[in-house]
Amino acid sequence: MTREEILKKIKERGYWVVNFHPTKFVADLIPSRTEAKQIIKDCSVELRGWDYPHVPTQNDEKQEIYLGEDYVEAYIDWWSYKELWRFHQSGQFVHLFGMTIDWFEEHEWLSEGMRKIEPGTLLDPIATVYLVTEIFEFLRRLALKGIYSNGVKVRIRMVGTNNRVLKILDDGRAPLMMEYKARTNEITVSEKELSEREIIDRSQELALESIHYIFETFDWERQPIETFKSDQQKLLERRI
Repeated sequence: MTREEILKKIKERGYWVVNFHPTKFVADLIPSRTEAKQIIKDCSVELRGWDYPHVPTQNDEKQEIYLGEDYVEAYIDWWSYKELWRFHQSGQFVHLFGMTIDWFEEHEWLSEGMRKIEPGTLLDPIATVYLVTEIFEFLRRLALKGIYSNGVKVRIRMVGTNNRVLKILDDGRAPLMMEYKARTNEITVSEKELSEREIIDRSQELALESIHYIFETFDWERQPIETFKSDQQKLLERRI
């Protein structure tokens, strides 16, 4: 598989776009591409069996990590995971990845019922809480490395949300009692300029603000915010 092929595949169904852009451009903020690669490895968040972002451990027909002119880049197409990310020496990070629920049909360990979920129809709110929390935890770890000492512009989008319905897939949780549906095809989850201190001190709050905005777009008015906070804490403490 090539970079162009995985990018095309990601965009066939619902996907996320994450972009961290330093407010002050310094081309060689990170002295080398090898160091940039190590920073991603050090900061990658692995709290529930899959890392964010995924860092390939080998290069084969399903995944690859390699160096470009001034960046490190990686992709994977394995089961329900479709990802492509690039991290520049300037500190800019760009990540496109498919909504895993849209690719459950390719995930061999899932039940037959889960693999029959029609792409583009559902969004699991619990998985969304976990994912957004991981994104901001990754940002926090980058900030702790000094990457965003001058601040960062954060932009997170979801594409392919029109007519999706929220559905809790965990049988151990109470199901939602109403139908919550999105009526827009794109959701700008977050678009902020943040200081290094804000990122480090408020990563969980920032994630929670984004989570609330996503579900509000699905017309979920009475969201169980305290439950989301509890889920965040359990995730970060590796208790899920």
